[in-house]
Amino acid sequence: MEICVKTLAGTKYLFDIEPNDSIIKLKDEIQDKIGIPPNSQRLFSAGVILEDGNTFSYYGIIDDKIENKIGIPLYSQRLVFPCMRLEDEKTFSYYGIVDGSIIYLVLAL
Repeated sequence: MEICVKTLAGTKYLFDIEPNDSIIKLKDEIQDKIGIPPNSQRLFSAGVILEDGNTFSYYGIIDDKIENKIGIPLYSQRLVFPCMRLEDEKTFSYYGIVDGSIIYLVLAL
């Protein structure tokens, strides 16, 4: 899956990862691509520091592209959680979505 890493300067870089890749593997790729040593990097997702020895799946960062799984194109998808449409720019934690929450997929016409 593809993820975006944003530096403190605001520059964005894309990386291909797998859910079972370790955080340190991505840090090594960041060093190869932009020259920042792993020991100088701090990676965060939804306000949580990503620890080197853990994997992306450990943090719930997995390939969740609905289009890839069930074939519904992105332009036809609307995700809803207790009567709120979920915006792409927000995180699950922003909406209070936790493990076991139900998110509804509504098709746009």
